[in-house]
Amino acid sequence: MPAVHRTILVVDVERYGSPVRSDSDRVAIRAGLYRALEDAFAKAALRWDDCDRLNSGDGVLVVVPPTVPKSAFVELLPGNLIAGLRRHNQRSGSTRQIRLRMALHAGEVRYDEHGVVGTAVNHAFRLIESHAFGSMFARSDGELGLVVSAWFFDNVVRHSDLGVPDAYRPLYAAVKETETTAWVRLWGGQATPPPVVTAPPRQLPPPSRHFVGRTAELDALASFVMAGDAQTVVITAIAGTAGIGKTTLATRWANAVRGRYPDGQLHVDLRGFDHRAELDPVQVLHGFLEALGVAASAMPGDLDGRSALYRGLLADRRMLVMLDNARSAEQIRPLLPNSPTCLVLITSRDRLDSLVVHEGAHRLSLDVLPEDDAARVLACHIAPDRIAAEPAAVADLVELCARLPLALSIVAARAANQPLLALSRLAGQLRDERDRLDTLDLGGHDLDFRAVVSWSYRRLSPKAARLFRLLGVHPGPDIDVLACTALLDDGRVRPLLTELTAAHLLEEHRPGRFRFHDLLRVYAQECAELQEPELEAVKVRILDHYVAAALVADCHVLPWREGVFRPAPSADTIPYLTGYHEAMAWLAEENATLLAIVDFAARTGFADHVGRLAWALNTFLNRTGQRHEREAVLRKALAVARDDDARLIALPALARALFRLGRHEEAQEMFDAAAAMVADRDDRDAKIRVLMGNADLYEDQKLHDKALECLRRMWSLVRELPNPMLHADTLCRIARQQSWLGSPAEALELAERSLDLYRGIDHRDGEAYACITLGCTYQALGEYERALEWFELALATDRELGVQYWEAEALIQIGDTHRLWGARDEAIAAWSEAASILDRLHHPEVLDVRAKLDGFATEVSS
Repeated sequence: MPAVHRTILVVDVERYGSPVRSDSDRVAIRAGLYRALEDAFAKAALRWDDCDRLNSGDGVLVVVPPTVPKSAFVELLPGNLIAGLRRHNQRSGSTRQIRLRMALHAGEVRYDEHGVVGTAVNHAFRLIESHAFGSMFARSDGELGLVVSAWFFDNVVRHSDLGVPDAYRPLYAAVKETETTAWVRLWGGQATPPPVVTAPPRQLPPPSRHFVGRTAELDALASFVMAGDAQTVVITAIAGTAGIGKTTLATRWANAVRGRYPDGQLHVDLRGFDHRAELDPVQVLHGFLEALGVAASAMPGDLDGRSALYRGLLADRRMLVMLDNARSAEQIRPLLPNSPTCLVLITSRDRLDSLVVHEGAHRLSLDVLPEDDAARVLACHIAPDRIAAEPAAVADLVELCARLPLALSIVAARAANQPLLALSRLAGQLRDERDRLDTLDLGGHDLDFRAVVSWSYRRLSPKAARLFRLLGVHPGPDIDVLACTALLDDGRVRPLLTELTAAHLLEEHRPGRFRFHDLLRVYAQECAELQEPELEAVKVRILDHYVAAALVADCHVLPWREGVFRPAPSADTIPYLTGYHEAMAWLAEENATLLAIVDFAARTGFADHVGRLAWALNTFLNRTGQRHEREAVLRKALAVARDDDARLIALPALARALFRLGRHEEAQEMFDAAAAMVADRDDRDAKIRVLMGNADLYEDQKLHDKALECLRRMWSLVRELPNPMLHADTLCRIARQQSWLGSPAEALELAERSLDLYRGIDHRDGEAYACITLGCTYQALGEYERALEWFELALATDRELGVQYWEAEALIQIGDTHRLWGARDEAIAAWSEAASILDRLHHPEVLDVRAKLDGFATEVSS
């Protein structure tokens, strides 16, 4: 059948399917609807029976013959229909009330055995399904809302004197395949004027051409949307420090997904961290409402009114709202839609904890870029041949910019502006901390790293700002709460740390440990130099804290030192340690920081602090196999030693560290220098230190007769002293030399005496040392089973203490004994385990163990 032109009327009952209505209610509503329609048609002189009608459940499709005047549908029908609806509503309960949406269009339709079909029919249904029309009608209080197509408005409404064209307002409708402008009239009072929108807002800024990486973050953003609650608006907050790339990421992702939000995208820079004044939500809502078609004269003056209107306009619309550079949750809340069809994307330097807790926002915290992506940022601006010519300089630039996108972009732009500037020279400019932030300044407010960070710094409370400054003085890679308290000299430091981490000026990278990247540290140090009048006192507080803490830990690690018993500090002493293992764990946690503190004390002229720290760290560094670090610390202590007393402590300790590195000649020179210093001094303790160190050096070189000579001289100094530890140390060393010089029977008695002495003072290190000596003695006697028992006991003690080098030494001796006993597999297993430990320690003795394994394998194969 050919197409024919018809007027198309669609009516739809609002909230017909509401769960508060029963099926009986719906039957009554349908009866009331048809009664009102038939009566309205009759009073408008429109023949109901001449129209083709299709029941759609909650409404009716009416196709009107072409001979019926179209003007009657806007001039007469609405008033009569409203009267009929009111009569129904007056005699019906609340669950049977009718509010009616109506759509009018005209166009070609086709008929078949099932009814009518055609694009014009689809268009009429799309108009009545429009979210924008539905939300406008929902906010009105009349019984009827009418939406007419652009064609119907232009050809019928506009030319009708009785249809009141001025009462209609334009509306942009986007439903499925249909995007069109329609016209709306609402009868009765209405809570807000209808918006005047001809097209949805498209306010997103364009994405950056130089966006790199962030694949995991983009995936996370997508997952947040997929995981969103179908009943609530999806809110995603991208948080991070200044210059980390929050806006760039948000803009990139928002543009990628904007097709899912056809009703528009709103965007605003809230200026929360900016040289300009931050935007008030009232101002922002003015701009949003204007973009949504609300005339300025129709906007409420107060924040609550504007927020309510804004949320009403976004109800049921699919819109994306990007709130960039937000200061706080309070600034954001009035700008949040209340529709699950909307997405809110927020960026902020603040952590926005309140928004996460109360609104259920998904938070994505950005970190600095991986090294490869950071290098790609540079490559976006710098010519490929320059990048390829200086790969080492590129790596330096990446590190000196702390892998921070803003800093990398500024440096890359500086390099691009100066094509003849070598990248290595640019890296040299950044390497000098005094000039680093000047190099990261291209002149604009947003291209000056110092200025960009200052916007966060200025918003801190005075105490938090002071803590931030002082953290710039602290030299370590990170800091714990106790050190922060000492730094600020104020017990209430935790709220300040919370404020700094919330502002992303500090990161709690592990529970209770805080850090910031190097560029923030340089900025904080600048602020301290400008604003802290007593920096020297601050430095002293830092050093005093770490010296006292390291000495507390060392007392737990080595209660007996040089024959003196040091009782364990109280558990109430900072740091709060209760024994050996906690002390070793604390030293391991603070290892990098303590090494940085030693260097800081040496550079700033605090010689006494260097010496005391070196003394406190010596045992820990030795036990954990940090041989080169131990040497560096002791060398600094010797370099800053101010008198012979300090030098006589540092020299033997450094000499011992050097021969453990295999540098015997250099160690011997230092022992000789120390021996010359003590020759004319009445300093028995120093003489004992030098003799013991010399003996150990000779033993390490297998010069056992020389070692024994030193030890006999040492015994003459200690035997009359009431000092069980020095007695045990001397006797055990003498026993070792005797065993290796062919007198194991004599050695056995001395080794057993030393073990008893060590056990009597609960000196666990000494016990392990004596057990090793006893094992070597029984090995020399050919009693391999007894030897293994003592070596295994030493191994267990060393493992308990976490002394990795001596654990390896015990395993070597176990392997040697199994070899002598003919137990091939056991020897290989012990040597292999020892080699593994020495490999981890980067100890040269591993070569000897590998040689044992290789030699044994060759011997077996031959």
